[in-house]
Amino acid sequence: MPVTAAIVLVVAIAGLATWYFFPKHRANIAGSNSPLQNSSSQDGRVLSGGHSSMASVVFSPDGKLVGAIADEKTIYLLHPASGKVVQQITDACCTVTSIAISPDNRRLAIGMNDGSGARIRVLVERGGKFEDILHDMPAPGNVVYSIAFSGDGQEVLTEIDGNAIVWDLATAAEKRSIVAGVSGVCALSPEGIMITAGSNENEVKLWDLTGETPAAILIGHTAGVLAVAITADALTAASGGYDSTVRLWDVSTRTLRKSLKHGEQNSITTLSFSHSGLALATASTVVRIWDVASGAQQRTIDRDGINSLAFSPDDQTLAGTSKDGELYLWPLR
Repeated sequence: MPVTAAIVLVVAIAGLATWYFFPKHRANIAGSNSPLQNSSSQDGRVLSGGHSSMASVVFSPDGKLVGAIADEKTIYLLHPASGKVVQQITDACCTVTSIAISPDNRRLAIGMNDGSGARIRVLVERGGKFEDILHDMPAPGNVVYSIAFSGDGQEVLTEIDGNAIVWDLATAAEKRSIVAGVSGVCALSPEGIMITAGSNENEVKLWDLTGETPAAILIGHTAGVLAVAITADALTAASGGYDSTVRLWDVSTRTLRKSLKHGEQNSITTLSFSHSGLALATASTVVRIWDVASGAQQRTIDRDGINSLAFSPDDQTLAGTSKDGELYLWPLR
């Protein structure tokens, strides 16, 4: 998710502590005063602000916000249409790894590491910003690789060090846990289906977090897998990696639907399905958008170093973050 805002100089030590650390009941919030530069390219809008990296881009379900993580410390929430930063959340003590926004747009889930281990923080929207802390939960493990809300918004789904854990938001208690055994890349659907893969393995695994079904192993890649994605309805999964191919899988039958050749002999770094499930965005040295049904390439965007992609809810915008610290918003009309 990730764009950067200027830190307001606070003279009082207490004020400085409030800036650097989340208070007990309030999140550290900054306004729209930000050094992010909002510029245009031939493809769309570019937002940058001197960060060394940006990652984990995500849209709110109502499409009014796009979020990203900058330098593993700061979460930026912006208006997609204007690129204006509307909220900045930072915590100098913690490494932020993943974010998700609930189906009702009222909660922000944050996967982080506070130095002692994994932690999940859930913020509640108030006055148009996520600033009240609903839960702040230590989690077993070190890294929250992926986080998502369930379809009804009552649970938070996480993958932490190879373990899939479902959390009950009403009680902040661990509801279910599955030892997936793969600590690498992971994608979660609101329907409770998880897809995992390891960069040193050629295989992909499917998990059902609702019924705790054992993993289904999908075979086909000839080299390690670096990126996975799954449609919102959990019917189709995608995987890509070192072999420069993207494979589309039928989740219900657990069979290969199509194999897409990226064209260049470079690793696939990230994948994202459109909300309709009809399109797939992939990145290597360029970004490509594919028609899922036919496997035909629809568009190429000449951008390298992209590490996270997300479609807007109306599928009219594709957002991408780069390892060079930029956030891109590409119109798809």
